[in-house]
Amino acid sequence: MLGEAGLRLRQSVSDALFPKTCYACGNFIPVERRATGANPAELAGMPPKAAFYRVMHPYLCPACLTDYAPVDTPLCAKCGEPFKSRADADHLCGDCITHKKHFYRARACAVYDGALLNLIHAYKYQRRIGLAKPFGLLMYLEFIRHYSDADIDTVAAVPLHQRRLRSRGYNQTFLMIRRWPQMTRKNGISSSSRMGIDADMLVRRKNTATQTGLDRRTRIKNMKNAFVVKHPDRVAGKNVLLVDDVYTTGSTVEECARVLVRARAAGVFVLTLARAV
Repeated sequence: MLGEAGLRLRQSVSDALFPKTCYACGNFIPVERRATGANPAELAGMPPKAAFYRVMHPYLCPACLTDYAPVDTPLCAKCGEPFKSRADADHLCGDCITHKKHFYRARACAVYDGALLNLIHAYKYQRRIGLAKPFGLLMYLEFIRHYSDADIDTVAAVPLHQRRLRSRGYNQTFLMIRRWPQMTRKNGISSSSRMGIDADMLVRRKNTATQTGLDRRTRIKNMKNAFVVKHPDRVAGKNVLLVDDVYTTGSTVEECARVLVRARAAGVFVLTLARAV
């Protein structure tokens, strides 16, 4: 076995031959900034920006580590849209006043912009699936920030259509949340012991066109009847946390919430990694 000096030498050789680059911008990551190591129990009390810095340390250059905008109050009490005025209190936005939502509350980690936007694109479209673990940790921290033990009975990821799943090879949202039960057990975070992940609660029966570039009305039409509840008996009377990667107009999670409520879910809550503003 290699001693401590041997391990340091091997790491130095590896750093020289295979320098790591930033997942967001492609610049080299300085060697001295790669060390990390934090569990949910340590991170839970940190401000969101500090937690992001600790979690994303091995993946981002110094500039991109600071290019992160957490979604924080004041925001819409229902859909979570952040308000431009920082002096106001949480209240309903115009869209939530005008259009009924089937979910009770939606929250997100950060604004869909800058380094986070680039990271999500790398994760979804460039197969950087190593980002699933840190993304999942960031979302878990946001979950325990906004929800109590009594809020959630079960967790479900927004599903992909089978054709999209075969093409991509993975459901990016499910990969982010699959380690949540282990995080709860290993780190002593106060979280409901009855909360579990239901991998096939929802099925996407329509292979909808990509939502990118579509306006709100077209997105809603695109999502209409796109989902079905596979096991209504596992939904009835339950509070469901619905998880997705990005909340843009909310049409996807709203359609999922609609069919869950029709299946007699007690309540639907939403959590996303990013929020378009």
